[in-house]
Amino acid sequence: AAPTPAPAPGVRTLAGPAPSTVGSEGYGPHIEQAAAGRDPAAAWEALQWLRACDAQGPQRDSAEVLRNHGVAPEFMTQRMAELDAVARRCQTVTAVHRALVPPLAAIALRGDVPGAAAVYVGTTSPRSLLPEEQRRAVEALRRDAQNGHMPRVRAAAAAPADWGLSEEEQLRYVLASALQQHLSVDRDTARARADRLLALSRLTLPHRLAQLILCEQLYRAGTILAGHPYHHV
Repeated sequence: AAPTPAPAPGVRTLAGPAPSTVGSEGYGPHIEQAAAGRDPAAAWEALQWLRACDAQGPQRDSAEVLRNHGVAPEFMTQRMAELDAVARRCQTVTAVHRALVPPLAAIALRGDVPGAAAVYVGTTSPRSLLPEEQRRAVEALRRDAQNGHMPRVRAAAAAPADWGLSEEEQLRYVLASALQQHLSVDRDTARARADRLLALSRLTLPHRLAQLILCEQLYRAGTILAGHPYHHV
């Protein structure tokens, strides 16, 4: 079934049907209802439904491939059935509903729903906003990123330049995302996943010093490519 997000603090829960009780009408009418209302939780759930509709096809294909290769066949069969149910509920979702992502994200953002800022910033141009609206969106994006949720950290790192985040700030988010990804897997798994292995030194360096050396080397490489005399100083 489609994921049901936990309600944010201070946000009323969705009064409409949960994903498991959506009938043959599918998600479409409920997405329209959420966009026409002012309930941040309803708007956020509608966004999750839209995300589930976009993801269910590739997820089902992956589950089928894994099942056919003997990986947890019972679980993968159950997962495929769940994704088939999502696909049926998505049959009434059209391009018109997908175009409702920005207004739905705006409703969720006004309710301070965690994660709404990332969706809003990724789908809305700040040029169409009042300065106060832009400021509020950026503050929410920063707040979500600083809470350490990796998809939201990555969203802040990838925010378009016209949202006003400095290159320095976005670089911090890039490094934070990379560090968290490194810490979330063991060394052997990380090495197996890597396309390339980089040795900074034969010495054993503390993590913070290694990060500093890596940043300095990247900066040095950038100045060389730009013709800056930094590397000769």
